[in-house]
Amino acid sequence: MNGALASGLAPIAEKHDLGGLVSLHRQERPLIRYRARMFWIIGVGLLVGVIWVAFPDPAVFLSVLAVHLVGVALSGPVAAWAFPPDGPSRWVALFERGLVDVTQHDVDHRGREPEHDLVVRVVRFEQIRQVEQHRGYAYSTGQSFQAGSAAARVVADRDGQRTVIDLHGYRHQDKLLDAVRAHVGDRLRAESLADLRSSGQARFGELLVTTERLSVSSGTGGLLPGEASSLSLSNVVRVQEMGKGASLIIYRRSRPGERSIFRDGSNMWFSGAVPNATAAAEAIAAMRGETSSGG
Repeated sequence: MNGALASGLAPIAEKHDLGGLVSLHRQERPLIRYRARMFWIIGVGLLVGVIWVAFPDPAVFLSVLAVHLVGVALSGPVAAWAFPPDGPSRWVALFERGLVDVTQHDVDHRGREPEHDLVVRVVRFEQIRQVEQHRGYAYSTGQSFQAGSAAARVVADRDGQRTVIDLHGYRHQDKLLDAVRAHVGDRLRAESLADLRSSGQARFGELLVTTERLSVSSGTGGLLPGEASSLSLSNVVRVQEMGKGASLIIYRRSRPGERSIFRDGSNMWFSGAVPNATAAAEAIAAMRGETSSGG
């Protein structure tokens, strides 16, 4: 299917001047993989136990156990390939100058022609306004870990219409997002700094950066418990990017009598996913430099 899809997208790429195809990412189905693997582990595991009781020969048992372990590894991918999906099949095609989001309904999983045409959305890199990636954090150490339900979102402005491409469970999804950020990062950083200098503020999802302070929308998960929703730039100690530009950790000066686990005596104020996190970090750094030099 990948070869046929790539050929089918070639006229679309030519029409929108997207350049050559770089990579094709299919949405995998983790739920089907999980169910198949659990069925194999439990069902075939019981069979292995029965064989051990019936034929208590170590050589026979080890042979059956080896087959069982291979089945555990292969059951998920085989199930994802063999069984029909719960919903439409989806791909994202990365081209030299943009993305193509592809949805295919009513796919015949045995490989015959689909009953309906593809639903295609084209986004050029210059139309992208946000790249979001959601991950988790270990607050005690500040070390990141990828959440099991890691998801991402690409937000674009296509001729005045907001277009959102939600990404979850795509093959090599991190590489896809890294490639998108590499193409749009410089432009988004320049636009953010221009917004700051023209209007005095720039928003990155729940995080608002102004020339004097940072603010976080109320009721959001990035603000640490007990922290105020606003922080003066003069109290920002450092900003740390996590997850390859997916999230930020913002450290503040410790209050009198407050303990800190960090060598510089700081404490965490914010830790969470931020759209265009690299641009947000550079905007904060720029405003801190302007604030200190102006004071």
